[in-house]
Order: sequence, then structure tokens, then C-alpha cells
Amino acid sequence: MTAAPILEVRDLHKSYGGTSVLKGLDFEVTKGAVLGITGQNGAGKTTLLNIISGLISGTGTVRFEGKPVGGLAPHELARRGIARTFQAATAFPDLTVRENVFCGSYFGSSMGRDEAWDHAARMLDFVGELKGKEDLKPGSFRLFDLRMVMLAIALATRPRLLMLDEPAGGLTPAETEVFMGLIRRINQELGVTIILVEHLMKVIMGLCDELMILHNGNILVSGVPAEVAQDQRVIDVYLGAEH
Repeated sequence: MTAAPILEVRDLHKSYGGTSVLKGLDFEVTKGAVLGITGQNGAGKTTLLNIISGLISGTGTVRFEGKPVGGLAPHELARRGIARTFQAATAFPDLTVRENVFCGSYFGSSMGRDEAWDHAARMLDFVGELKGKEDLKPGSFRLFDLRMVMLAIALATRPRLLMLDEPAGGLTPAETEVFMGLIRRINQELGVTIILVEHLMKVIMGLCDELMILHNGNILVSGVPAEVAQDQRVIDVYLGAEH
């Protein structure tokens, strides 16, 4: 029996100043899956995540767990179970790592203060890469550690859908391997559905059950990653055969 979709996007459009960025996207995300989204710069990947996470509006329908969520603010979506990280790794520089993650638990869910502190500690333990740094302020952290803080904050909201925007960008090969292992654990051990926007094919092929290629605001092709990577339309676009 096919699993029900956790996210449904129907006829999604977005324009800026008369320029169409998303052109009627239609797709579903299977509950428990890892969906990879890639495409060239300007294809509409981040715009898509921004609409789903409530940062900007679009026309069309977005349903999460069967209910329309278009027009809801980011904090409302977080409380419903949708979390997001960004390309630019940021955290509150004047708060400690522990306090940053507490903010995710307390303000991004319905937990009380004591439960939020306990849950923040559990998520820091789960991420594991910040041991010994919990009471430090992240203002001077290296990129990898900042990404781990952002991920812990997102997990602290108890998401059922986690969206990651180019999380491996700028990481070393060794850090990328650690990151990939953590994403697998989030998906398999916590049961979180993941949308992963990424350029690195090693990450996409190593993590994703499904792959969607965006091109000029349209879905060029989607399906099993190994098959998508061999699709002639994808090869033509990435090798420039269309131009």
C-alpha cells in the first residue's frame, strides 16, 4: 500500500515584478521519504522552500498532512510540524548553543518551559557534534558547527517535515560525510520526512529516495535518483545542449 503524502503542492506559481519564477508546480512528498530537489541557480528551489515555510506567498495550494497551510506564518507552520534551515548558517550570537536550541523547543512548539529545556538537551545529544560546546556562544563558530546548531534548533521544534536548503555547501568532504550520516538518522530514527535542496550529487544520490529537477521554474523530471540522473533531458540541460 502506497504511503499517504505528507505534503501536496498543486499549481504553485510565483512571480517577481512580472518575471515568473515558479510556473505551476505539481508534486507530492511521500511521508517518511527523503526528497532531493536540485537545479541550476535561479531554477526556483529556494523560492519553493520559502513558500512552503511561510516566508513568502505564492498562488496555488500547499497542503500539509491533508490540511491547507498557505498563508500561515513561519512560527505557525513550526507548531504544525514544518521546520526549515537556510543556506546562510545563523544562530542567535548572544545566546549559548543550549539557549538557542531551547528557543526552538519553546517557541516552535507547544512545550512548557521545563519540557522545552529537556527536549533541547535530548536534541543536542542526538546531533552529537556539539558536545562540550553547549554553553558557548556560536558567534565565532566555524561553518560546520553553525550548521549543527541550526539543525538542532530545527529538530527541537519536533518537526514531521524538515526542509534543508543547501546544507552541505561549504563543508569539507569529512564534514559532509558526518552530515549525511546525521540526516539518515533523522529520517530513519526520528521518522522525519525530509526535503533536501542540494547541488552536490554525492549527497543527493547518497540520501534521497526521490529526486526532482527544477529548470526555469518548472519540474523538468522527477523520480528515482539513479534514473533521473540518466534522463536525457537532465543531461541536455546540465551539458548545455539546449543552448
